[in-house]
Amino acid sequence: MLTYQDYQAVGEAGKEKFILEAITAYSSSSTFIRAVEAQAYYSRKNTEIIRRMSFMEKHGVKSSNVKFFKMRNGFFARMCKQMAGYLLGNGVTLNDEIKAMLGVRFDAEFMRAGLWSLVDGVAWCFWNFDRLITFRATEFVPLVDEMTSEVKAGIKFWQMDKGKPLWVELFEIDGITQFKKEKDDKSLVRISEKTGYKQTIRRDAISEVVVDSENYSQLPIFPFYANELKTSELSDGLKEDIDAYDFIQSDLNDHITQIEGIYWILKNFGGDDLRKLADEIQQFKIAYSVGDRDESNAQNERVEIPYQAKSVALELLTQKMYEDTMTLYIKAMTGGSLTNVAINAAKSDFDIKIDLFEGHAIDVVQSILGLMGQTDVTPKFKRRTLSNDTETISNISMMITDGYVDEEWAIKNNPLISDDDQEDLISRIELRNTGIPPGDQMLDEGVITGG
Repeated sequence: MLTYQDYQAVGEAGKEKFILEAITAYSSSSTFIRAVEAQAYYSRKNTEIIRRMSFMEKHGVKSSNVKFFKMRNGFFARMCKQMAGYLLGNGVTLNDEIKAMLGVRFDAEFMRAGLWSLVDGVAWCFWNFDRLITFRATEFVPLVDEMTSEVKAGIKFWQMDKGKPLWVELFEIDGITQFKKEKDDKSLVRISEKTGYKQTIRRDAISEVVVDSENYSQLPIFPFYANELKTSELSDGLKEDIDAYDFIQSDLNDHITQIEGIYWILKNFGGDDLRKLADEIQQFKIAYSVGDRDESNAQNERVEIPYQAKSVALELLTQKMYEDTMTLYIKAMTGGSLTNVAINAAKSDFDIKIDLFEGHAIDVVQSILGLMGQTDVTPKFKRRTLSNDTETISNISMMITDGYVDEEWAIKNNPLISDDDQEDLISRIELRNTGIPPGDQMLDEGVITGG
């Protein structure tokens, strides 16, 4: 692993060579390799099932009569989306003035960063003066300080295709430098000088000119980790569970489509080579048996599919994956009690996991706000709720009747009243409490009835 000290040691003359070495070394690291694999599983391109279930095809069985299923379940993607949406789906909560500093698209981009962190293990959040830009773990090389473990510089790299140029941006505390490497080039070529993160630009009808450039006191790129281990949520254990599920499901579909129904066994008929025989059995539902000609006859055999055992195995694996990952298993909840107490008990482990994830999210937001001088702010996240609305509303009604809460509190906690409607309802209650009929307006001189 190359560090920030290694980068400092090469000096200005060796910068381009170092960048290529750093990209090559990082692309071979366990962090990069696992992130690539996790992205494949997120896209339901489960690598193990593709590798193993292609065995027969590689050995010559390519007839259209024989198909080997490669079923790939989407548990990993579902888990990551569930976690990101549950915590980040409602955006970050800050006072209006500070929230405005983050821009209108911050919540959407930050949720994307959270999702990518769960898949890759880390997402890199770059605060680009007035907006958030996220880099994936497969496109950003962090250069870490050996003494403090802080990221002091970083290399973003991307390439559309092997035949296309490699583009590189070097991020340092004092600015960004851009490079490019064509297909046949042996080294990087600098295509822009270093520019600051905060630029003042003068524009006219013909062009624009940078008249001033500033930087932050630190590198404006922060890691958004998925968990305390700083690894992808696709652990080795979860990957094996997913692979086992895929193998059983694929095998079940193979049995149903290839071995279903009645087979005829024809005794004393000569067969061909094994591959051709397999195709003919699949197409004609006939198996050959060579023996004494006097014993020639035909008999049928029905093949039973082990559906029950495989279905139970799939259900047990599903339950295991949800339990091991502390993810919310909605199907299990709908089969039992749906009181709020039962719902909260069912999602208690999930909330514990989200608590840890939330800590990393808060760290990133506070780091970004710190660049703007807002160092004493604690962001909050309003989680998506799971509750029995009928029970909640009934409890609120009882609390109002017993005098424990007022109408404003009841409105703000009613799950059927949207945030947009809350203020309007509260205003109507306040107006009603003044004794003024709806449609009237209060002025200093008295009451004027509206038309």
